[in-house]
Amino acid sequence: MLCWLWQRCASALRHRMRQQMWYKKGRDLDRNGFYEEAVKAYDRAIELEPSNATFYISKASGLNMLAILTNNQSKFNESLQAIDKALEIDPKNPRAWELKGNALSQMKRFNESLEAYESGIQNIGLHKGGANSSRTLRAHWQEKRPSEWIKTAIL
Repeated sequence: MLCWLWQRCASALRHRMRQQMWYKKGRDLDRNGFYEEAVKAYDRAIELEPSNATFYISKASGLNMLAILTNNQSKFNESLQAIDKALEIDPKNPRAWELKGNALSQMKRFNESLEAYESGIQNIGLHKGGANSSRTLRAHWQEKRPSEWIKTAIL
């Protein structure tokens, strides 16, 4: 019985180490500008732990960068799918809402973008990463509020 328990624990630990390895590999690739490869690494981490919102958020961030660099609309759509999955897992995650706002803004969907930013701001204090997210999201909100942006969103 003890041997079986030890094997189960060792197996779970190896599984956790593999998913973290793929996540860290994705982060390193992301930081060095290898966004396509980073997205693939995040996909491997997601395969191992599909209920981890952070993996989907990281994937969405890489897809956003790919979409911007390649001017590829379908990458924004893929990014939104990853963000929606992250929000399904963790609906109060301000970073996911911020990324959603960014993607929608890049897609010229300004009304939806403003709603996403507002949702992120509303959820800052309710999320475990609230303090860091608060500074980032509020700074982003102030930076992204030019008057013509708001006029476009209202119309």
